[in-house]
Amino acid sequence: MCCLNSFGVIGIGTHVNSGSLLKSGLIYSIHRGQHNFGIILSNKNGLQIYNSESLEGIFNDIILCDVNLSYGFVSNEYVNEPHHFRFSRYGEIVISVIGQISNKNEIYQKILTNNIPINKGTSEEIIFYLLHLSKSYTLIDAIKDCFTLLEGTFLLTIITKQAIFIIKKGIIPIVIGKLDNTFLFSSETSVIEGLGGEIISDLNSNEILCLEQGIKKIRVNEVESKLCSFELLSLANSNSFLGGKNIYLLRKELGRQLAKELQINLDTVISCSENSIPYALGYAQHSKVMYDLGIIEKYGSAPNYIKNSLENKKVLLIDSYISNNTQYHINRLIKMGIKSLTIGICSPKYMTHCKYSKVDNPQPSIINHTVFENLSICYLSLEGYRFILNSNDLSDFFCIDCFTGGFNELSYKF
Repeated sequence: MCCLNSFGVIGIGTHVNSGSLLKSGLIYSIHRGQHNFGIILSNKNGLQIYNSESLEGIFNDIILCDVNLSYGFVSNEYVNEPHHFRFSRYGEIVISVIGQISNKNEIYQKILTNNIPINKGTSEEIIFYLLHLSKSYTLIDAIKDCFTLLEGTFLLTIITKQAIFIIKKGIIPIVIGKLDNTFLFSSETSVIEGLGGEIISDLNSNEILCLEQGIKKIRVNEVESKLCSFELLSLANSNSFLGGKNIYLLRKELGRQLAKELQINLDTVISCSENSIPYALGYAQHSKVMYDLGIIEKYGSAPNYIKNSLENKKVLLIDSYISNNTQYHINRLIKMGIKSLTIGICSPKYMTHCKYSKVDNPQPSIINHTVFENLSICYLSLEGYRFILNSNDLSDFFCIDCFTGGFNELSYKF
């Protein structure tokens, strides 16, 4: 099962450079996933699917000219390969599901009771047979019928020779944009802006996006849901926008808020990753402690550590939440002769596991596995996090249930 936010998608309508734009869009999205890559192209030969474990590999044998529609995804975890159905009531289609359909097994059993032969019972197969069983005549109406039967949090993509349908349910971000006279969508505003496009709107939960010659959104029901806080804290690129607010500036504010709460004696502040840099800058600016480049990370290679800038110093390592990556850096930094190491987390302590699996293992017990007496961990207070959200009119935009310890089913009633 794919962690819901450890992936990025991009779709592009008919454009003279549709194929090359798709490649650039995947490069801009690579921070959201570096282990699995897939693209689907619509051209004169029909629908073509390509998958690879590397970004370079997926474009080696593909001709990107004469592309009518294009769709691609990147992921940090295994994603089911999109299913290609050459014959259906609606012609040739490709179906891709990312996320969790929580009532998949229940629907699978109902399909079997209709004596319909179904192979492996994958999410894509189940969607195909639900469309087949629909009494609606048009594909868009069949998609709406199908949508009302599905529960969970997922992104469903259905591609024909003429159109791309995106069906979003839950906390997954999708942004709609326009480049020249072509419409496109992506997981982040920074991808569309990087391609030279302009942002039009967001795709809300329980909405269907139809990308054809033009673009239209279809509302299935009126139930709203909030966006996952980890989009703001870690997953989205720093130059993207959420709720109309720049993520870079929001992360700097969170770093300043952490500095107001900690007030500890330090020599230097460093960031754990590229997305943690705004936190560290905000902390350093408020506390007047020097920010230094202690860790250099590059895609596809191991991180480098600048020992001379850290040796014999009291170091604050800033991160958005405690992850396995944080643990790795802690173990390396301790061996570099630092006086003390404080882990500054610019989010509240993770209290309740989210049933929609937005982050993997957000809080491993690193103290119990690290032998270093001058190690401490400090979290941003829940009140401090709420204050930043409230001051930016985002209190109703992000879900904070995993920080409060009270999972609220109403936040996710799709």
